[in-house]
Amino acid sequence: MESVQISPEQEAVLQQLILATSVLFFLFMAWLTWLQVKVWQKNPELISQQKDLRQSVIIMAIAIGMVTLGVYCAELRFEEWPMAVGLALGLACAFVSPVSAFAFFLSLIILRPWEIFHANDLMAALPRASAILVLVVLLMRFIREKTIKFFWSRECSLLVLFIFWTWISGTQSSDPKASLDSFLDMMVRAGVVFFLVVNIIQKKEDGEFIQKVLVGGVLCLLALAIFFNHLSGTDDPGQRLAFVGMMGDPNDISAFGIMALPFALAPFWRSKSNNSGDWILTIIYSLVFLTVLITAQSRGAILSTALFIGMVFMHSAKWSRKSVLIGIITVVVALPFFQLFSSRESGDMAESQTNRMIFWKTAVRMAVKHPIMGIGFDDFPNQFDHYVVDNSGSESGKRTAHSAWLLVLAENGFVGLALFFGLFLTSLLRAVRMRQEKPEFLFAMASYGMAMTFLSHSYLMFPYLLFSLTTASFFIQQKKS
Repeated sequence: MESVQISPEQEAVLQQLILATSVLFFLFMAWLTWLQVKVWQKNPELISQQKDLRQSVIIMAIAIGMVTLGVYCAELRFEEWPMAVGLALGLACAFVSPVSAFAFFLSLIILRPWEIFHANDLMAALPRASAILVLVVLLMRFIREKTIKFFWSRECSLLVLFIFWTWISGTQSSDPKASLDSFLDMMVRAGVVFFLVVNIIQKKEDGEFIQKVLVGGVLCLLALAIFFNHLSGTDDPGQRLAFVGMMGDPNDISAFGIMALPFALAPFWRSKSNNSGDWILTIIYSLVFLTVLITAQSRGAILSTALFIGMVFMHSAKWSRKSVLIGIITVVVALPFFQLFSSRESGDMAESQTNRMIFWKTAVRMAVKHPIMGIGFDDFPNQFDHYVVDNSGSESGKRTAHSAWLLVLAENGFVGLALFFGLFLTSLLRAVRMRQEKPEFLFAMASYGMAMTFLSHSYLMFPYLLFSLTTASFFIQQKKS
């Protein structure tokens, strides 16, 4: 592969971004380690029921952390050593329990340091290695407890059927091999994440910890995006927020911020929340998210945020009939308020709307022509030119449906859409039933569901992470009641 030549200015921006990522990742891992140690001090049996075995696990974790620190310090430059320390902390905790192992994996998947340290082979191995680590630690727990408890629910059945259907549809795509590669990389990963979450989270504390990992990880991601935008920005007030790698699009960045927003703001509706650390995190997240919302200038994100605010007011009104009217009024007021901060030119917005309508119409036409199985998994970009009627849009190259629902409909037919929407609806109904004690799940499902309407997030792992968190928390709550 030929190396990509970059200018000295771009190299300087990249180096500053690498340093910022190193420091933020270290702080994030240190915070998670502190939270975990506090939990283990109160509940040492979470590590092991046997004291001798518990001590052995801790010693092994410390040894693994020290080895990791030495390996990455030798690989990275001195100023990047905070990343090495962060990885050592995360990996050491990961060996103690499955929840910690998944927290380490989720942190890496959100921040994606291998897309920033792009020339580092050890960084490139992190996603696969951390996923294997979660499975190994979970297996160790099964062996230690001498029992295997496998969680299953309606959501699990729908997910398995949807994954199977996407695989079948991919066999009839224009390039079955490429479709299979994408299937293994995307859908299998999403399914593994879902089943890991519902099997690892066994207590209320487990779910709350993973939620904090989600909030902290997304907060670091948003902060890095703002920093990168500051480094590489211009004097143009219409310059939209941008980042690197998979999270490079401003619409995607703001959508991930919306998904974690309800969990970050949970202290506002939890009357028993007196933890000052939670309130500090809430305030910081709110300020960073508002900055991203203004600089990303995403209409879908603005609409989703307005919906979230409306639902918060509905919750404060105890979900009464009047609360629906209150929610509608809130959305109507919030939308133009956020639009005041938009500096996008009318021509740019009209162009974007035209492109999106072309993509949506093309997706519907694909589904009409292939109503049962669609055109094939991950084949929308390849088949676009064969089904588009009005190609007067400004975009070219590999295009997508810009809607999670329509992308599934186009590529997997009405059967695939029914399975995907059924999974979403089942999770949403679980959230509705938890709305009194844990309204953040309903807020997240509704607002992120709205964001997905304008984004092709059908096969990313993040929707399935939200579905699995909602499912696991629902069944934990049912056990208590």
